[in-house]
Amino acid sequence: SPGRGGPVICIGLLTGNSQPNALLKIRAAGIDPGLFDLGISAFGDNNASRDELYRDSIRKLESRYGRKVDAENVTLVGDTPLDIECAKSAGCGIVAVATGNYTSGQLAPLGPDLLCEKLPEAKAYLSAIMASG
Repeated sequence: SPGRGGPVICIGLLTGNSQPNALLKIRAAGIDPGLFDLGISAFGDNNASRDELYRDSIRKLESRYGRKVDAENVTLVGDTPLDIECAKSAGCGIVAVATGNYTSGQLAPLGPDLLCEKLPEAKAYLSAIMASG
């Protein structure tokens, strides 16, 4: 359990969008916003860069659980070069999904840990990460 130092799996959002716009986009994509822990999420209306979004979210996690969060225990999922660069800068994993404005051909040279055309393709990879947590 989290209080006893065991593994904790949290799903948050890091987005350059404001929180209201992010939630609108998530709903429009048919995704339940309840899937995400908004208490650890970081939004563009409060942070100027992707790196700041990451640091803000990690601070929230560390504050909540009272322990350090190591980057190697974090995996970001993103669809832009900025998302990949943020993950690499932070030292965490990155799954790139070519569902946004960028193609696989544009994202691949940036070296994500996994590149897929649609998010469901990442299910086995993400499941393996969570199982090893």
